[in-house]
Amino acid sequence: GTGKSRTAQAYLTALAVQAVTEGRPLRVAITGFTWVAIDNVARRLPELLDSEGVADRVHMSRLCSSEPARGVDPLLADRLTPMDDDSDPRRQELDRRLAEVDGVTIIASTVDQLFKLADPTRCAPLFDVALIDEASQLDVAHAVVALSKLAEDARVVVVGDDKQMSPIHPLEAPEGLEHLLGSVY
Repeated sequence: GTGKSRTAQAYLTALAVQAVTEGRPLRVAITGFTWVAIDNVARRLPELLDSEGVADRVHMSRLCSSEPARGVDPLLADRLTPMDDDSDPRRQELDRRLAEVDGVTIIASTVDQLFKLADPTRCAPLFDVALIDEASQLDVAHAVVALSKLAEDARVVVVGDDKQMSPIHPLEAPEGLEHLLGSVY
């Protein structure tokens, strides 16, 4: 209730508006541990981009495994890109935009779905900005997947509350390696 999501939305909107105004490509990933956190940031972006007059020049995708996707915020339902079918035209267009660095592209996704972009077994320079929401819940190991998709000179924005619940693991980290299994926050 402190306004973290609204601040994140304003930041992302300003980045998109600036990129469109300058005619500069921009690739943004909104990610986190849960779809609730991700959708909470992404859901208002179409409206905000529209109010700034740039919605028609920003491609926004909300990744999902397959369709129909359950639990998707209704404001994002028309922006779904299923990741389980490489031949889906939405997936092909998204892959093209990321590879060719074409225009402004915003993707809302868990790190598990981001992993499927480009060659999943390799690092790929797909994003200029990664915004990690509810970062206290995302462990370092999962965050590395998102970070492996960053372009050179990319920016990472970490949003969260250090007093919220940290990642839950079924066993304790080996002594001296706690920093690798704890929160990315």
